[in-house]
Amino acid sequence: MSSRVNFLIVIGLGILGLLAWQAFGSIPKISPERWEYKIADVPDTAFTGQTNDLGQAGWELISARRASDGSETSPTYSYEMIFKRRMQASASRSDSP
Repeated sequence: MSSRVNFLIVIGLGILGLLAWQAFGSIPKISPERWEYKIADVPDTAFTGQTNDLGQAGWELISARRASDGSETSPTYSYEMIFKRRMQASASRSDSP
């Protein structure tokens, strides 16, 4: 009797396995997201305007640091920023605001 029960359990598990394989085997593959990156050097005086313009164009700020031109007497400051945005299949790489 126990060998018959074991046989039925194995058959049942096999059927469940086939059903699960059929159900999950048809899930569409999701391709990984692709990103493009932009490095911008923005003067302090234009920071807000240029950052907002890039944001309107779909760019997301991911890193920023304040830098100077190295002058000791009257340095000029700017922000070195890295932006990213999701690549679109039809967009060209030279697409920039």
